[in-house]
Amino acid sequence: MNLPAQIGLITVPQEFTRLCNAILVAEHGDDYLPIDDDRSDRGNDGYLKSQKRLFAAHCFKRVQNQSIDADIRGKMVGDLGKAIALKKEGLWDIGAWTFLCNYKISEAIAVRLTAIGRETEIDVSWRGPEELAASLQKHEHLLAQFPELQGNRISTQLDGIHDALTLLAATTSDGVTESTSLTRSPRTAQEQHQLLITRQPGWEYLLFAGVLAQGIHRLESKERDHELQLVRGPRQHLDLQATTRYLSNAFDDLVAVWKPMGSLFQPSAMEQAFGAPGEPGDVVRIEHFAQWIVDMYEQTLDWGLAMRGLDVPDPLKKAVELAARCADQPAADVKRFIHHAIEETDRIPAVIAEPDPTPIKIELALVLTVDEQLIAEFEQELKRATRKIKDEG
Repeated sequence: MNLPAQIGLITVPQEFTRLCNAILVAEHGDDYLPIDDDRSDRGNDGYLKSQKRLFAAHCFKRVQNQSIDADIRGKMVGDLGKAIALKKEGLWDIGAWTFLCNYKISEAIAVRLTAIGRETEIDVSWRGPEELAASLQKHEHLLAQFPELQGNRISTQLDGIHDALTLLAATTSDGVTESTSLTRSPRTAQEQHQLLITRQPGWEYLLFAGVLAQGIHRLESKERDHELQLVRGPRQHLDLQATTRYLSNAFDDLVAVWKPMGSLFQPSAMEQAFGAPGEPGDVVRIEHFAQWIVDMYEQTLDWGLAMRGLDVPDPLKKAVELAARCADQPAADVKRFIHHAIEETDRIPAVIAEPDPTPIKIELALVLTVDEQLIAEFEQELKRATRKIKDEG
C-alpha cells in the first residue's frame, strides 16, 4: 500500500493533526504556529505568520467506502466559515486559508470553496493525501515519528520484489513472458494482486468472488458463535424500560442494514461494476460491492450476537431470545449467496480453458427472507410479557 493510501486510512483526528503539524514545522520552522487540537480552537489548527495563513485539519473517524462529497463540503464550508468569523472579529490577521485532509476534494466542492474565498478576500487552498505524502517523502526524517507509516517503504519494496519475481517465474526458457492464470477465485491478497496484474478472462467475477471468499473466511469464528447461539463480548444489562426501547429500535436497525441492497443490485450499478458486454469492469466498484455484502453479513451476525448479549428482566427473556433468532434466516440467505457465488465463479477458468468452451451465465441475485412463524411467535410472546408486566405492576 502506497503512502497516500496509508495516510487516507488515518481515523484518529489527533494523530492526523500531529502529522500535519510535523510537516508544517519541517517546512516553515518557527514561522508556523501549531495550535493545541485537544482544546477548543474555533477552527484554527495552525497559523503561518509570514503568509497570514490559517490551517484547518480534518480526517473522518472511520474509513470511508463510498461517496462522501456532502460531508466533505459541509466540513470545509463550516471550517472556512469559522476562519471568516475569526477574521471579522480581528482575532487573527487572515489572508489565506488551507484545509488539510486525508481524502480527495471534488471539482464541485473546489468551485464552491474558492467562490466563498473570493467573496471574503481569503485565498483558499487545500492539501490532500498526495500532497501530504510528497512532503513526508521530502522530509523523510519525520517518518520516525509515525511508525505506522514507515511500513510504506517496506511494502513498496516488497511489491517491487513480488512483481519482479512474478515476471521471472513466468518467463519461459526462450525469453517469452507468460501470465500465470488462477484456476479459481483468489483466496489471498497475493492471489488477488496476481489476478489484477494478469486480468485473465472473467477476472471481474473472480475478483468479486475472491473478496467474498476472503471476507467470509475472516468471519468464521463469529459465524460459529452465531450458529452456537453464544454470547460474544460483555453482556449489556438493561432494566424494563431500557429493554422496551432497545426492542422497539432493534428491528429498524436490522432493516437499515439491508436497505441499500436494492440499489446495489440494480442493473445499472451492476454494469458500472462488472462492465457492459465487451468492456472491462471497475476494480474499485467490484471490491466495494463484494465488501459491502460481507459487511452486511457481519452486521446481521452482530445484530443477533448483540441481542443474545442482553441481560433483561425475566418477563422479557423469552421475547429477547426469539428476537435474536430473527437474524438467523437472513444471515443464512447471505451466507448461501456468498458460497453459491464463489462456487459458480470458481468454474470460470476451467470452462474457459476447454477447447470449445460453453457460455457461462453467472446470476447474482440475493434474496433475503424472514421466518414469518418466528416473527409471529416473537410478537405473541411480547404481548404475553406486556400483559404480565402490566398485571404485576
